[in-house]
Amino acid sequence: MPPTFVRLAPGLAIALGAIGVAIAQRAAEEELPGRAWKLETPAPAESPATELNPAWEEQSCAECHRTIALEWAGTRHGQAWNEELYQEELAKIRKKSKCTSCHAPEPLLVAGITKRPKTRAENVHWGVDCLTCHLGPGGEIHGPWGEEQQAHGSLKDELFSELGSNELCLSCHSRSVGPVIGIGRDFDDEELGERGFSCVGCHMAPVERPIANDPEGKTEYAPRKGRSHALQTPRDPGFLRQAFGLSARRTEDGVVLRVANRAGHQIPGLNDRLILFQVRALDAHGELVAEDELEISRSEAIELGQTLELGLEGEGIARLAVTGVHEAKSLVEAVEFCREELTPAD
Repeated sequence: MPPTFVRLAPGLAIALGAIGVAIAQRAAEEELPGRAWKLETPAPAESPATELNPAWEEQSCAECHRTIALEWAGTRHGQAWNEELYQEELAKIRKKSKCTSCHAPEPLLVAGITKRPKTRAENVHWGVDCLTCHLGPGGEIHGPWGEEQQAHGSLKDELFSELGSNELCLSCHSRSVGPVIGIGRDFDDEELGERGFSCVGCHMAPVERPIANDPEGKTEYAPRKGRSHALQTPRDPGFLRQAFGLSARRTEDGVVLRVANRAGHQIPGLNDRLILFQVRALDAHGELVAEDELEISRSEAIELGQTLELGLEGEGIARLAVTGVHEAKSLVEAVEFCREELTPAD
């Protein structure tokens, strides 16, 4: 039977052994996002949104920052305007500016990062592009380095430090419109930035590569440390797995699976996203003792700092076989992101 969700006050924990009972409670500090996340080259599951934005070379930035532009072009930022699912949803919404202002925004540093951005008048098909985050009010380009060069003015800006970047992200990601949930508000309300956590720290993998290329091939730029613009999202099974802390413990009636939210915001972040944990309780011989499933969706979200528990009753349970499945409209088909066995702690 489907789990029953019970919301508890922060810090309150109750041990229930009944099958299908899920308990939300305050997660331990170590379950919050942090430097322990392993960020690698994104490997998103098949989706129309993984195609490159065909207009990536139209931007003058791509001439000298080809590698970074290519990283960006295959992301949800790069496809923010062109993605078919977005265009379908946009057609249903009466006041379209609520959507377009974040899918093709004017440069945030020009508009003011504390304000809702406005939709830019041209090149909306570029989506959330280079200028959205980097163009300053004086035409200069803001970034983490601020080195002088001939192509454009360059300004070192603390907004492009790991923690400062949160303000840029929250300009759009703190807003709820249509199927989009303003998950950035969770991050901000809990003051995670002040505690040393960042959007960049979870979604942009550390890389070492030249910051630019010489289109004429006369100058070679030395590699240096930075952040990949190939954003990691739940479409990447390996990345999604890290959003959950899984553990199991014994009870008087059987075993409880604990699923902790390790992200910096509630899960899911879109109304259409479904996370399903299918759980099989096995004895020492691998025989099935009990089985159930735990669903995480818009109606039964796992909030920031909470843990869900799923109890399975039975004698002789030696381990839990857990399979995680992700379903979303943006995916061609359901994607398995977790398959592992847990030995319950006493």
